[in-house]
Amino acid sequence: MHMEIGLPDEHGRLQILRIHTNSAAKNGLLGSDVDLAELAALTKNFSGAEIEVQSLFFELRRTAK
Repeated sequence: MHMEIGLPDEHGRLQILRIHTNSAAKNGLLGSDVDLAELAALTKNFSGAEIEVQSLFFELRRTAK
């Protein structure tokens, strides 16, 4: 059996971004100027894994400052 899973739509990407930035937001590390909806729109054709990696890099840059 072969099953293909497509790329997430904008709503799905927004959910992924929320999941992966949740701890940063709870700890006050996510700037108020960060617009996750805009990021979801800008990450068209990104897989969930690519969004996860980008979220991780974003958190690392924020916490390193």
